[in-house]
Amino acid sequence: MPPSTYFVETRWGGSEESPAAARLLELIRELDVSDEEHPDAWLVHGESGWMVRLDEERFAYLEDPELNVVGHLRDVGPEEAFSLWLDLSTGGPSAVRSRPWIPGPRVYTQAETEAIHERSRILMLESDRQFYESLGPEESGTECKRDGCTRGRVKYSVLCARHHFEQLRGKPYPL
Repeated sequence: MPPSTYFVETRWGGSEESPAAARLLELIRELDVSDEEHPDAWLVHGESGWMVRLDEERFAYLEDPELNVVGHLRDVGPEEAFSLWLDLSTGGPSAVRSRPWIPGPRVYTQAETEAIHERSRILMLESDRQFYESLGPEESGTECKRDGCTRGRVKYSVLCARHHFEQLRGKPYPL
């Protein structure tokens, strides 16, 4: 019987076909580094399409070929994560389905949800401020074209920084 085919999607966007066991462990260890933009990696069993996705918060997710989360596990350390990936890669979904999966996707607590919303608010505010600062200084002697505004316009625009920001972002500048 030919060896099972599988591939891994690494957390930073690379795809590797049937990496060796030592490489699987390296890819799992990459999840020890915090990266909000790239929080997970997954292994897909080639014949079945089932996958085990791991994230940096030490959750594992069992997903069917339609990407439905069948179950999840909490507090999955690198060794258990390696075992999950190795079992799925060599034995397919039947090799991992007997684990004590909690049915369905992870459910966030109210406190976790509030923390996520607060972090999102802070990140958006930082992004808005960086964008506003990137507009550069307002030129003296050139007036913003917005009715009633006497501020100078920014380079490559007919508007001052505030009005340019509001036009592009579709919201008021958060002072």
